[in-house]
Amino acid sequence: MIADSRYLLIRMRQFAGDYRYEYGYDIPINVLGDKVSEIAQMYTQHAYMRPLCVVTMLFTIDDERGPQLFKIDPAGHFVGYKATAAGEKEQSATNQLEREYKRRSDFSTDETIKVAIKALQTTLSTEFRNTDIEIALVSLESQDVHVMDLEEVERELAKVGESD
Repeated sequence: MIADSRYLLIRMRQFAGDYRYEYGYDIPINVLGDKVSEIAQMYTQHAYMRPLCVVTMLFTIDDERGPQLFKIDPAGHFVGYKATAAGEKEQSATNQLEREYKRRSDFSTDETIKVAIKALQTTLSTEFRNTDIEIALVSLESQDVHVMDLEEVERELAKVGESD
């Protein structure tokens, strides 16, 4: 739900700002995730409060620990992942990503994109057009989020189609 997402985003920004003010550096992702999971879990404790209807995924590239990905479900369960999915058919997509990751864990950026697109296509049993999906990259080199435009997405879909 958009309202729940917006509420959590505002609270995360508030936590991050307060943490930076109090300690003088950015909030570690695991601390932020823990705070968000506490909020989500609190909403499940009271009968008069509707649980938050949003799955939150937090990612970062830590200077000491490298890339990190955390997922927080509406019940407040907070756990780290190497690869995960959310939404309809979440379990089958996550299982396929886990199988790929168990085979090999040192993927290049292109291979990672291919694995993700194949997992989506297999799970949803459909072929995608460039307007159907959105791809965002976070890499150790750039340490910035890059959202691919339609032409880049089309090239990645063509690469997946050629490899099949």
